[in-house]
Amino acid sequence: MIYFDTDVLVHFVINQDEMNHSVAKKMIIEAVQNSKFTLSMLSLQEWLFVMAKLSVSTEIIERNYAIFKQFATLSIDMETFERGHEIASQIGFRHINDCLHTAIAEKYCSELITYNQNDFKKISKISTLKVTILKLHPCE
Repeated sequence: MIYFDTDVLVHFVINQDEMNHSVAKKMIIEAVQNSKFTLSMLSLQEWLFVMAKLSVSTEIIERNYAIFKQFATLSIDMETFERGHEIASQIGFRHINDCLHTAIAEKYCSELITYNQNDFKKISKISTLKVTILKLHPCE
């Protein structure tokens, strides 16, 4: 399975930059077609929060939520939380959600895909998980 970080979901739904949007769509559609697309409840919660912060219409949020929730099967148990804590203790606790994403992905997936270069460059040095960092194009 492939774990998609929240930022990829955001770029999938919102076209802030044509290249970022296109890459996110391609990656997610390919993962769905190959039955490798998965999300955590944490990703879904963060995605809903970001959609609201970006003032995305309720209609667009609800339409995409109906699709995404079908794939949000991964949860955080105490063992996974402890692994997230362990990663955060090495890179800093203000990145706890990214550390939790990593811990969830380590438990259930073979790869994590993100646009978040800053945090996941550090995390990838700690984790044995394959972390794919997509090139973020500046929004124009």
